[in-house]
Amino acid sequence: ARQLLAGYGTSQDDWLAVRGNHDRPRRDGTDPFGDAFVAYQHMCANQTPEGLRILGIDTTRGGGGGWILPDQLDHIRACLADEPDRPTLVTSHHPVTHDAALTSPAGPQFMLRWRDRLAVQRLERRAKGVFLHHTGHTHRMRRGKADVQGSHTEYFENAACAAYPGGYALLHLYEGGYLLNFWRIATHAAEEWLFRSRWQVMGLMPQLTLGTTNDRNHVVLKDLSGLHSSGKPVPLELQV
Repeated sequence: ARQLLAGYGTSQDDWLAVRGNHDRPRRDGTDPFGDAFVAYQHMCANQTPEGLRILGIDTTRGGGGGWILPDQLDHIRACLADEPDRPTLVTSHHPVTHDAALTSPAGPQFMLRWRDRLAVQRLERRAKGVFLHHTGHTHRMRRGKADVQGSHTEYFENAACAAYPGGYALLHLYEGGYLLNFWRIATHAAEEWLFRSRWQVMGLMPQLTLGTTNDRNHVVLKDLSGLHSSGKPVPLELQV
């Protein structure tokens, strides 16, 4: 994975890797993910030349469920307190809302623990620049709901690319907001695997993971005028 990602540029500058629950340290004390990317329960961060701040939170625990330890939470708090109005994208493996935890077929025990969900949402409410918190873990496409009053952040779960619906999300940022689109991987081998994997969970996988058209493709109006264009040409496949 490290070799593949190196094709996109330099770690921590051009891309960030956020740990998932399958990347947790081993029982013998070794930590392959930490050796290649970021130490356990450490937040990674980057600010692009265009002005976008990106935070990657490690929410992993010993099993499927997650937590955020106090040292990392302090790091998140300090980072968001510095320039709270800066346009900021936050990502973590586990969703951070009760809405996500209570609607997951795997149940709340499979999700981030209760107090950490609230802690992250409260920190993001104080930082007006946090416009999107992007997560995985549930393998579904879903726009969630915040639990704290006055929240201005969208909470979004993105489906896995490894199985049905087998794709990725592209986020397009503009001065007046952002556009999010879900794309499937269209090679023949990928389509064959999507057809096979869609029959998981006794054939219920599409009902659990695909989401609505609005979950997969939507526009959110936000003031992102603090960003500026990179000046790079838009790839042909994205000129739609």
